[in-house]
Amino acid sequence: MTLLRRTMLPFDFSYILESPAYYAGRASFLEDLRSVQLAGFTAIELQLKSPYDLEQAEFRRLLHGEGLRLAGFQTGSAYRSQRLCLASPDAITRRRATDLLKQYVDLAAQFGAVVVFGLLQGTRADESDSVAALDRIRTHLTEIGDHATAAGVTVAIEPVNRYEADVFHNTVEDSADTVRAVGKPSLAVMVDTFHVNIEERSQRSAILAGGSEIAHVHLSETNRGLFGTGHLNLREVFETLQEIGYGGTCSVGVYRESPPFAQRCHHSFEMIQLAVHSMSTEMLTNGGVER
Repeated sequence: MTLLRRTMLPFDFSYILESPAYYAGRASFLEDLRSVQLAGFTAIELQLKSPYDLEQAEFRRLLHGEGLRLAGFQTGSAYRSQRLCLASPDAITRRRATDLLKQYVDLAAQFGAVVVFGLLQGTRADESDSVAALDRIRTHLTEIGDHATAAGVTVAIEPVNRYEADVFHNTVEDSADTVRAVGKPSLAVMVDTFHVNIEERSQRSAILAGGSEIAHVHLSETNRGLFGTGHLNLREVFETLQEIGYGGTCSVGVYRESPPFAQRCHHSFEMIQLAVHSMSTEMLTNGGVER
């Protein structure tokens, strides 16, 4: 923790948690918040089931008590549970998905959080015609983008690998194309290192493709396990983010039930520290950082 504070990287780190709605109670959620904070993280990201998962006053007290902030939240659970998406040929389904995303934006505005937009775009099971799907997605993102701009919220479009979900944005360049086509300042690109490993030539090339349009990053090992058990090069990721001037949050996702949660948090932060420590003095200095 002290190493990261001393190097003053232009981006910070959060840890991804399930929605509080999935927890057995307040005590178990608070225990995980404390594990995140004790490991060295400064923020969390949530996998929300809906915008109504949070009792805002209580949640804000819990965050404040642990010295954490809400960096962002994911919205894909609504696709899985309700099959809402922007690509649907059904206008009512698209309207419901659009209104839901605007509600997510309103919630994000209360916490200064990023809205991650991934599965709510829909898949080719919802619409087999990619041209029609993209046209619908971009049309509704225009409305959502206007709403988010007025609220001061960033909506980050997440590319998802085609084997996990056959969506219409599989690469960083796909997301960047939509950001440019819609042309709203609130819309941005997201990078997830797990999906990049499957769809892209390298982490570096994907990050460079997104460049200044990247507003959010997910750090996940290539096997979704603990850092170091796959072949993700954290140093390469950090150096490339530093190179493009990234100043947002990197959210860590470890999708294994072993070891226990607190150990997963500590291991993740320790591996981040090791990667930062290995970065060259020249790279840190070029980013305006003093070691």
